[in-house]
Amino acid sequence: MKSFEARFGIPAEHRLVLIRSRIRGGSARGEFWEHEEFDARDMLVARYESFTEVDPATGITSSGWYRYDGDGFLIDRHDRIPERLGDLLA
Repeated sequence: MKSFEARFGIPAEHRLVLIRSRIRGGSARGEFWEHEEFDARDMLVARYESFTEVDPATGITSSGWYRYDGDGFLIDRHDRIPERLGDLLA
């Protein structure tokens, strides 16, 4: 599976910090993450929200992530709905 740094395109000189993660059970299981990106001067440059959800009945997954600037404005969005869990790991 790709790292969050690779998935978000974080430059090598930046640092990505996991702020929170949670798992939800139920009819559609999901995992959710929040990250913050800091530049080489330790200034906050972006915040990220990402998720993966799986329908246990069908095995169909959906995933995506959102990038916000330091002021909280949405600047990038990536939604992906692969057919099977294996597609998500590619």
